[in-house]
Amino acid sequence: GKFVGYIDRFAAHGVLNTALGSVSSDVHLTLPGMDANKAIYTGTISSSSLDVGALFRQPIFGKIALNVNVDGHAFDPANAAVNLDGKISSLEFNGYTYTDIHAVGTLAQKKFDGKLLVNDPNMALAFYGNADFSQPQLQINATANLLNSNLKALNFTKDSFTAAADFDLNYIGNNIDEFTGYAKLYNVNIRRDDHRLDVDSA
Repeated sequence: GKFVGYIDRFAAHGVLNTALGSVSSDVHLTLPGMDANKAIYTGTISSSSLDVGALFRQPIFGKIALNVNVDGHAFDPANAAVNLDGKISSLEFNGYTYTDIHAVGTLAQKKFDGKLLVNDPNMALAFYGNADFSQPQLQINATANLLNSNLKALNFTKDSFTAAADFDLNYIGNNIDEFTGYAKLYNVNIRRDDHRLDVDSA
């Protein structure tokens, strides 16, 4: 890549290749006292195939392709805090690859706080709140508006279901068998094959 500046304050453009995938960056970086834990950076980061599931030790996730503007500090996932605003062109989750995701928020200490707008062929979703990946069990505290979804295609059900609903979520768990907390649903519309069920709230 290219490097312009001083060893503790510079602009860099390049590609980092790792066992978890490649990351391309165009960033300005400052290292006060040459301490990586105090690093401050701004710029753009992109990747076509980064294994975030392995990076954060969350097997429910897989690879991600993204192009985002970042503004943050530190590099260790346990300590880093990064403001994000960008496009996620693909994200593997629960064995399905989601596409066309816009993310705005803060990723800090393996926690995301912000909003996600998903316009995938099998899911249209607006998510506002936080997700905690720092523990073995995923924790969600958020509201969401699910405009449309194909639950079978997303690997959530074995039978063919489509659903739309408004959500109030506060739970811990990676799947329905490990679920603790609550999920309040409003304006529910569920369809199984040719059958339809409308529910005001649940």
